[in-house]
Amino acid sequence: MTGAVVIEALRTPRGAARESGALHSVTPMELLAGALRALQQRMGLDTGLVADGVFGCVTQTGEQGGNIGKSACLLAGWSPHLRAVTINRYCALGLSAVNWASQQARDGANLTVADIDLWEVRDSFAAITLHYLRSLGIDLERFNVNGSSIALGHPMGATGAMLVSCLLDEMEPRGLRYGVAALPGAFGVATATVFERIAT
Repeated sequence: MTGAVVIEALRTPRGAARESGALHSVTPMELLAGALRALQQRMGLDTGLVADGVFGCVTQTGEQGGNIGKSACLLAGWSPHLRAVTINRYCALGLSAVNWASQQARDGANLTVADIDLWEVRDSFAAITLHYLRSLGIDLERFNVNGSSIALGHPMGATGAMLVSCLLDEMEPRGLRYGVAALPGAFGVATATVFERIAT
């Protein structure tokens, strides 16, 4: 099966969304550009080899009203030839951006709930956790093993990246094969992605 390969996962710092918050003076474009610079440095990445990028932005107005993904790439010093698109799917946009980038579906893979080693699910309400566990019969030991979104927080637009990072950080040392990141969003949007760890 062909598809995308996740070779690195990182996220920006988080702070309180208020004037006294530690990141209040940092623009969204600067925040994203910082993550892009860190990604480039960690990997020794030649950004001229990157053809396209998919970014998520939950509030595409004001200084975020343009293609913030492309603008942040330029600010970070990435290749000006890189194409980029910015999408908005409310709370689900981060994981939706991963899905857009990978453009692959697991529907034909014949995986069952029992095949999934770890689940990372955004659960802003305890009822959502109980619904997943009961309706799918998921073992608690495989579900949100580092805590829930209730405990870890739900930074608007960054939750998908947090889910993916938490999932991959747990799959690698445990040597697990399959993991699911899933989250509901506003107005009934939702998304999920199955990740397969490839042993190196």
